[in-house]
Amino acid sequence: MVDIPDHRHRHGATSGSASESAAASASLAAEASLAAGLAALQQRQFSGAIANLEEVPRSAHPAVWWKAQVGLVNAYAGNGQWDGAIALCQSLTTAPNASVQTWATQWLQKHAPTAPEPAAWEADLAANLTLRKPGRSPAPRSTPTPATPAPAGTAVTPPLAPPASSFPLATEPIVAPGAWAMAGRAQQRSKLAQVDHARLWALGGLTVLALGAVLRAIAQTLQNIYNAILTNPPLAGLNLGRWGLYRDPLVVIIVVLLLAFGLSYWGLRAWLRHAEQLQPLKLSTLERYSPEAKELLLQRSRRGKSYPAPGHLGYLPTQLPLAFTYGLWPGKAQLVLSQGLLDLLAEDEIAAIVAGELAHLRFWDGPLLSGLVGLAQLPYALYWQAAKWGDRTPNPKYKALATVVSVAAYGLFWVIRLLGLWLSRLRLEYSDRAATELTGNPNALSRALLKLAMGTAHEIETTGATPPLLERLDLLTPVGLQVAAHVGSRYPAHPGPGLLEWDRQNRFQPLLVFRDSHPPLGDRLYRLHRYAQTYRLPTELNFAPLPPPKRPTLREARPFLLQSLPWLGLVLGAVLGQGFWWFGAIADQMQWFSLDWFRNNFIVFVTSFVGFSLGTVLRFNAFFPDIKRISTLPETSLPSLLEDPTALPGKPSIVRLQGQLLGRKGIGNAIAQDLWLKTPEGLIRLHFLPTFKTQLLPMAGGLQLQRFLGQPIVITGWFRRGSIPWVDLHSLHAQQGKSLIAGHPIWSVILALVLTFWSCYQIITGDL
Repeated sequence: MVDIPDHRHRHGATSGSASESAAASASLAAEASLAAGLAALQQRQFSGAIANLEEVPRSAHPAVWWKAQVGLVNAYAGNGQWDGAIALCQSLTTAPNASVQTWATQWLQKHAPTAPEPAAWEADLAANLTLRKPGRSPAPRSTPTPATPAPAGTAVTPPLAPPASSFPLATEPIVAPGAWAMAGRAQQRSKLAQVDHARLWALGGLTVLALGAVLRAIAQTLQNIYNAILTNPPLAGLNLGRWGLYRDPLVVIIVVLLLAFGLSYWGLRAWLRHAEQLQPLKLSTLERYSPEAKELLLQRSRRGKSYPAPGHLGYLPTQLPLAFTYGLWPGKAQLVLSQGLLDLLAEDEIAAIVAGELAHLRFWDGPLLSGLVGLAQLPYALYWQAAKWGDRTPNPKYKALATVVSVAAYGLFWVIRLLGLWLSRLRLEYSDRAATELTGNPNALSRALLKLAMGTAHEIETTGATPPLLERLDLLTPVGLQVAAHVGSRYPAHPGPGLLEWDRQNRFQPLLVFRDSHPPLGDRLYRLHRYAQTYRLPTELNFAPLPPPKRPTLREARPFLLQSLPWLGLVLGAVLGQGFWWFGAIADQMQWFSLDWFRNNFIVFVTSFVGFSLGTVLRFNAFFPDIKRISTLPETSLPSLLEDPTALPGKPSIVRLQGQLLGRKGIGNAIAQDLWLKTPEGLIRLHFLPTFKTQLLPMAGGLQLQRFLGQPIVITGWFRRGSIPWVDLHSLHAQQGKSLIAGHPIWSVILALVLTFWSCYQIITGDL
């Protein structure tokens, strides 16, 4: 549960009178009862939770009262008092708090009118996992119709009246009372040491050039395929060659890029309005949640043209905790906040997030990334619509076509997204620093980042899959989707810096984040910790000083080198191939002997593939150690694996884990790209490839895996600790004897053999 702010300060209370002092004491007593009740609920001490939560008076602050009522529903249910739980929840469906109404409606649909007997279910409130006896699914009941959203373009007031920290779900990630140090802020804002922004701007230019090169390569590939079809022998008699495309697509690519970046503001705004009910956010409404954020916006807008006008605010009516900025320049940009973020964060934390978002426009990385994200929405929309159409159609041929189109579009989305990863990581170093300078409060930003991670992980656990909106906007958000799921799902049970030590201590961490959209959260929080020390402030997280950096020994570097063998082989093969090319050119020029085939461009591809294959084979045994006697494997403790600062993906651990399988359903998850195991110790990402016994096509294997979604399962596999930990699946076992065997090692060998045989064939036949 998020921390409860001091509502006396928020409502301007003073201690000048006895009545106000008594009211303040009563408020503190109500908050203490709530905190004790929720802590008991987290520990499954339902009787104690009921005793504490029933002591919260109706006169308490609305945020405290509604949390207590939601907690009581869960406590009654956990204690077997289903009549009381259902009756109380029915009364909450008419509550003036819209978010509480929605929660109560969903709870009743899930649990009423037929509630399970206490012996027939087992609930883990920390993981939000409920296991039921087969065939005991409660039927939905009629509930009040939720209010319809306001029309697009209408400035709205968010539906939750209490400002900040009124997130109503008692089953949200709960941090024990006192876990937040609530470290203070600097009395006077001051700038930190001067920073050169040239690196950020240079990377922005490289990102644009890389995007143009990739789009050009894709266009040329499609152009070659199109021309090959037209000149295919069966079509040669139709004389279709004149319809071929032979011009360089560079001009078209430049036009596409200009349109993508030029129209990104209007395109993203239209999509958000149509699909996500984006609405304007009034400054007066923002002031209710964070007066400091409002003042910050007004002050910055008066300073010059580097900041957006205060009226350029947007509001998303979703419980996903989101904050992002998109647009071309401050005059054509919008800072968007979601209801989930406003509910989750305290007022100083909201101000810290707003300050970080303002920095993206000041440094001009926001317009660049918003253009990249806007361009990526096109293939993502095709992926999502093709998947939904394929799920609806009963025709197997159309379903297969939809699967291929959906997977191809999703791959293109990831290619475009890949080009923005480096910029997305680097820009947060500058924005965190700028937010600290603007607010003088690095501790509030630390708490905000951790709470956003917890809120995001909670939404994934609650919905049972990754919400598409999180994936689509990942490059623009303050905390990345993968980072949030990893840290946010575990921090409530393990508060403090212990979970974050790998991020700041692992010597190979900078080389392992190349696939991540955001820097490791521990690295960012440690930087904020240092900023707080610079301001001579108490720190929110008590990180120990880092030891002096040392070069890793060969023994320490061996797992990293083992993991990198295929890529090292690829690079060395390319260098060797280039050497062959130059040797052939020199030999021909000096008229020693003719080596024309050495000077073919494909020699580099052949040697690169051979090097990659050789590296894959050399690392195979150590990368996939044998897993024998699955039934005798002990249950694995994830925290012990995650807190080891020396762990690397090339040094895997054999694990056996229990939990609930989460992920998207249908063709939208055809290649198992959204797969999580929800354990009592947090979320862990799963990687799955099918075996030949499953199906030959990976897409078919991914669809077959979906019969286990939402079920309690036991998995075995190879745990790999990178910046984002994951498990390569070996086997999956569910109730009633159902099981599935994965095939990571098999596909690794197949890839190496196919590339090797192809390279040898090219050399033997002389088709270089």
